[in-house]
Amino acid sequence: MAFIIAYIIVFLAAATPFIEVVFTIPVGALAGLNVFLVTLVGVAGNVITVILVIALADRIREWQRKRREKKGKGSNKKNARAEKIMNRYGLPGLAILGPVFVGSHLAVLLAISLGSSKKLVTAWVLGSVIGWAIVTGVVSYFALDLLDLTNNGGFLYDLLERYS
Repeated sequence: MAFIIAYIIVFLAAATPFIEVVFTIPVGALAGLNVFLVTLVGVAGNVITVILVIALADRIREWQRKRREKKGKGSNKKNARAEKIMNRYGLPGLAILGPVFVGSHLAVLLAISLGSSKKLVTAWVLGSVIGWAIVTGVVSYFALDLLDLTNNGGFLYDLLERYS
C-alpha cells in the first residue's frame, strides 16, 4: 500500500506546475521506485494538468491579469524568460525548453496568450513533455546503474522500514 502512495505522490508532484517530470523522475528513481513506472506516472500527471491548462487557458490568463492589476505588479521573471524564449525560438523552442526553464504549464499559457493555436500548443508541449520524460527516465536508469544504486532500496525504502 505504501508504494501505491509513493506513485500517487509522484503523480501529484508531476501534476504540480513548475515541478516537472525532469525533476520527479530522478527523485522517484532515487527513492527506489521503478524508473519505468515513475516515468509513466510522471508523464500522466504532467500531461493531464497541461491538457487542463490548455482547455482553461483563456480563463487562467484573465485571472492572472486581474490579480496582477490588483497587486499593482507587472510581469514576473518567469513570464519574461518564457516570452524571450518564445520571441527568439518560436513555439517549438518554447515547448522544448519550457519544461526545463519555465515549466510546461507557463509555457502553454504564454504560447496561447501570444497567439499560438491550442492544437499546435498541445502537440508541441505534450511531445516535449513526453520527450523530456523519456530522456530523463533513461538517464536516471543508467545513472543509478553507473552509481551502483540499483540494488539499493533508495531513501523511500529506508523511510518505510524505519516507520513500519
